[in-house]
Amino acid sequence: MKIASIGGSNSIINGSFIYTLKEVENISINNKGIGGTNSLHGMINIIKYKLIEIYDCLFHSYFSNDNNHYANGLFTNQNIILIKKSLIMTISM
Repeated sequence: MKIASIGGSNSIINGSFIYTLKEVENISINNKGIGGTNSLHGMINIIKYKLIEIYDCLFHSYFSNDNNHYANGLFTNQNIILIKKSLIMTISM
C-alpha cells in the first residue's frame, strides 16, 4: 500500500504515527508534512504532488495548526484571497 502524509509537526516528529507506520511491512509512505502550516498549505501540496491520484491513502493532519491559525486571526479575508490565488497558480502548473 502506498500512503502519502501531509500535516503539521505531529506528522514529522520522531515517534509520530507516520514513523510507526514506516515500520509496517508492505507499506510505503511519502511524508510531505511541514511543521507550523495549516490545511490550506496541505491543499496546495495535494495538488502540486498529485497525492490523490498517486497514493492509495492520504493522511491529512492539521487540526492543531488550523485551530491555532484561526484563534490568532490568521484566516482573514485578505489571506484567503492570497491563498485562493496560490491555489489557482498551483493548479495551472
